[in-house]
Amino acid sequence: MHIAGIVAEYNPFHNGHLYHIEETKKKGATHIIAVMSGNFVQRAEPAVVGKFERARVAASLGVDLVIELPFMYSTAVSERFARGAVSVLEATGAVSTLSFGSESGDIHSLALAEDAVRDAKVRRRIKLLTEMGDSYPAAQAKALQVFYPGLAGLVAEPNNLLALGYIKALRDIGSSMSPVTVERRGAKHDGGEAAGAFASARMIRELVALRAGFGQLLPKESELMLLDAIAAGRISEGLQRIESTVLFCLRRMTRQEANLLPDASTGIGDRLFQAAQTASSVEELYRLVKTKRYTMSRVRRAVIAALLGVTEADYYSIPYLRLLAIGAGGEEILRVMKRRCKLPVAASLSEIEELGGVAKETAERESAVTDIYNLTLAKRAPKGEDYTTKLFKL
Repeated sequence: MHIAGIVAEYNPFHNGHLYHIEETKKKGATHIIAVMSGNFVQRAEPAVVGKFERARVAASLGVDLVIELPFMYSTAVSERFARGAVSVLEATGAVSTLSFGSESGDIHSLALAEDAVRDAKVRRRIKLLTEMGDSYPAAQAKALQVFYPGLAGLVAEPNNLLALGYIKALRDIGSSMSPVTVERRGAKHDGGEAAGAFASARMIRELVALRAGFGQLLPKESELMLLDAIAAGRISEGLQRIESTVLFCLRRMTRQEANLLPDASTGIGDRLFQAAQTASSVEELYRLVKTKRYTMSRVRRAVIAALLGVTEADYYSIPYLRLLAIGAGGEEILRVMKRRCKLPVAASLSEIEELGGVAKETAERESAVTDIYNLTLAKRAPKGEDYTTKLFKL
């Protein structure tokens, strides 16, 4: 048995995701575990459909086990997002390789780029440039251009940048998992045009919002799930659906609380606190906080952290593994995990709460996050869904 790990959002599950799974199996994987973001995703917005629907589709299309990435990591900056996801896979005790997509498709060059980013002189240059007002991504690219010009182009591509985060996380936690990469095929990340049957998840989400034209870009199971979700009003309409709630939460924050948000020590907490006093919409709030140093992505993550109550202190060790769906080979993986897993495994939040301590606290907060998410749906869903939804088994 050769188990590969994949980190995903499946927001929604499209043809590129299916291609990644198929290519991972061609590279030797017999089974696949996906660590999947829950109801809020890394671009700091609600997922287009809920985690249970997305996990069910993934388990129907080749993923053997879907494990939830805790919300504080699913909405974090790329380095923390990667660290959290890799830590989940490492804790299973069952994964041999970590498979991820990249524009490069060359694991050797990606590893060299990660080496270069660790170089002390590069780190000093990045620190200097950020202090002068550059965003971290811009500072990193400029620093590499000075010291490693042959590698600088790699970090300009979003999937390559996340790939470096995965490689760094593997190294930092001393994982025995080997990294492998699948070259991204077809449409560019966040691109606005399809390339044959391949399109970016962003383009597909825009088509879903228009309620038309996305079918050929998705496997049939994913298309049918989205159509069912549209009919049932289970498509998220984004933070705009709860805009007043978002602004209310931010206006209730004290300046001290704003400065306890993740990565707020550089001043973004102060800017967010100040902007919340006058902003009349979420978009206006974003514009007021954004600067050259604080990219729109970073601003959005600060806002979502404030809404979900995530602080810098929340990045503790992951206390449990929560199953969202079991696919064709999932039971075989669970038998391996029963012998090797380093954390408690459960599908039920009620079972997790019985563990007490940080596990109980995290489970309760995860449920509250789902309750917030359900308010963003076209047809608002009731409270407590995290406790009542049954585990999907293929």
